[in-house]
Amino acid sequence: TSTNDRGGLSPVLAYLLNCDRTDHARAGRDAAEVFAALRAVLRAQPAVVRVRAPAKILGGVHGQLPDLLSLLHAHGFPSSHGPGGDVEVCSYVLAGDVVGGGGGAWQLETALFAAACKVSFPARVWWVCGAGELRRRGGDSLEPGADSFDEACAAAVSGGGADGGGEALAEACRAALDWLPAAAIIGGSVLVV
Repeated sequence: TSTNDRGGLSPVLAYLLNCDRTDHARAGRDAAEVFAALRAVLRAQPAVVRVRAPAKILGGVHGQLPDLLSLLHAHGFPSSHGPGGDVEVCSYVLAGDVVGGGGGAWQLETALFAAACKVSFPARVWWVCGAGELRRRGGDSLEPGADSFDEACAAAVSGGGADGGGEALAEACRAALDWLPAAAIIGGSVLVV
């Protein structure tokens, strides 16, 4: 894991931003570990979470990591210090449809980034389940079609070749997302579903 602090980002987030994306097998193992950690964090939460105000609400990026990063660049990343590092005084709510719903080219990376944010700051970053995060009938994919989540996982793990663990990685992510809360109540008065 990288020790680069990147302005207060957690070691997990710093690693994701600095990692070698040519080592597909390692990337798959690392991603599965982040999703396993996400599952453990989410299992400990209620189905409706209470979020401390003030909060930044982001959502509907549909697997478009550049869009999510652009929003965070403009409004601040969840970090503990440095420029824009406001996670100690401001909550972040990922209001569903972070993945799915558009066949975004960055489905896996977007899910992984959101998972790393939640794992890094479990009491300050909240990810609410949207339609994009729900399993489809049969439980085989988060997003059916040519750019399915399963295919994105297979490509990430194998470098685009035969599946070398992509199905297991997709299932690790789905197993975590099954535990996403259905709603968040911000400051006792704002409902996010």
